[in-house]
Amino acid sequence: MMAIDFSSFTNVALLPLANFVFVASVTPGPNNLMLAASGLNFGLQRTVPHAAGVALGFLFMVLMACMGLGQLFTIFPLLQSILTYAGSAYLLYLAYRIGTAAGVGKLESKAKPLTFIEAALFQWINPKAWMMAVTFSSAFGLQSDNLANDAAVTLLIVLFFGVPCILIWTSFGSALRRWMKDEKHLRIFNYIMATLIVATVPFMLMG
Repeated sequence: MMAIDFSSFTNVALLPLANFVFVASVTPGPNNLMLAASGLNFGLQRTVPHAAGVALGFLFMVLMACMGLGQLFTIFPLLQSILTYAGSAYLLYLAYRIGTAAGVGKLESKAKPLTFIEAALFQWINPKAWMMAVTFSSAFGLQSDNLANDAAVTLLIVLFFGVPCILIWTSFGSALRRWMKDEKHLRIFNYIMATLIVATVPFMLMG
C-alpha cells in the first residue's frame, strides 16, 4: 500500500487548498440548501442517503478531475454549456420539489428526499461542484510526477473539511423540525429555500 506523503504537497499549497475547500463547502449553494431543506422536511435519518450521495459523488468527481477529466471542458467547451443548462433545469425541478413539500411528517406528501444515486449523479451537472473539483485539481499545484500522491492528499482534505460541512447543513435543517411543526411556517421555509435555489440558476448560467 502506498504511503501518502504530505510533505511534498505542503510545500505547494496545502493550507490554501484546505482553506478553499472549507470556504467553498460551508457557503450556501445548491447542495447545502437542498440538504437543509431535506433535513427539515424529512429528518436527519431519511436525509442520510442524500448527504452520502453528495459526499461520495463529489469525492469521485474530484478524483476524476485530478486524473485529468476536467481538461475535457478545455477541449470541448460545448460540454460545459450542456452541463450548465442541464444542471440549471434540474435545479429548477428540485426547487419545485422542495416548494411543494407538504410538511413535516405528512405521509400524504408526494415529496420525498433525494436518493443516494440521485444526489451522487446531481454532482455531475452541478456547476458549483465542477468549479470546485476542477479548482482543487488544477490550481493548487498537483504535480504530474507525483500525481497519485497529490490526488490522495487532495481527496483526504476534501473529505476532512467537506463532509463536516455537509453534516452541518443537514443537521441545521433537522434541528429546525422542533420549531417548524406549524405547516404554515414550514411552507414559508420551503418557499424560501426553493427561491434561494432558483436564485442560484442565473449565476450558474452567467458563470
